[in-house]
Amino acid sequence: MLTKGMGSLTEADWEGAAGLSRRFASLRRRGDQRQECRVAQPCSDQGETLTTSEAESSARLHLWRDRRGRNDIAVVAGVAGAGLSASVVIILGVANLIADGFSMAVSNYAATRAELQKRALARAEEEQEIRDIPEGEREEIRQIFSLKGFSGDQLDRVVEVITANPRVWVDTMMVEERGYSVTREEPLRAASSTLVAFVVIGFIPLFAVILDSAFPSLLDHPFLWSSVMTGIAFFVVGALKSRFVAQRWWLSGLETLLMGGSAAAIAYAIGAILGNVVG
Repeated sequence: MLTKGMGSLTEADWEGAAGLSRRFASLRRRGDQRQECRVAQPCSDQGETLTTSEAESSARLHLWRDRRGRNDIAVVAGVAGAGLSASVVIILGVANLIADGFSMAVSNYAATRAELQKRALARAEEEQEIRDIPEGEREEIRQIFSLKGFSGDQLDRVVEVITANPRVWVDTMMVEERGYSVTREEPLRAASSTLVAFVVIGFIPLFAVILDSAFPSLLDHPFLWSSVMTGIAFFVVGALKSRFVAQRWWLSGLETLLMGGSAAAIAYAIGAILGNVVG
């Protein structure tokens, strides 16, 4: 039996409905979807299937981290292959690091901002549908929670509480129907994360060269140290990337290491060839 009418629902009921919706949205993405994680869905390390926006954001960040490391080790390897001085490595590497990092940060800002605009448009559409066809949208809520196991008076109560508050109603439809996350990524934060990731990962190939330039007798083979440190970074980034793709961590790490190592080897070979031809 329903114990409250629409007019007597309290703010606590509405907030409870919002929490209930978020909880079941999370539960829906877990459980048997762990199997989907092994097959095709992008997932977190807890086995939770990520929403489209979350998966795209995570994929972009890790892809750009991979690219940053490959770019700078390619610069170091190419200059080393050509036999040029450490100052050339540092100048080219730092310039490339800052310029490319800024470019990718701006790109991530624009992509995240576009995602927020897309989200706002979807929310406006849901709000319009609730105003124009409330019964149809109410039936969608009923079907959603019926599939979650609610029935009878319990299902009626859930539908009543959710649809009594337009904000909770729209939030529920955004998560359950549109697939958006409850939280949203801010453009400035996304851009800052990208820039920091680029600088940290991109500085690794340059660290040994800069250290050797500052303390000439400290390292015997700075390029070897740079290669080893960058190889470790490649593997770690690849392993972390496995949290968001359907791949074993060690295989993802080896794959990233192989791609980065191949780029460095090609750059070294080209540098050596051009160094002999031009030099």
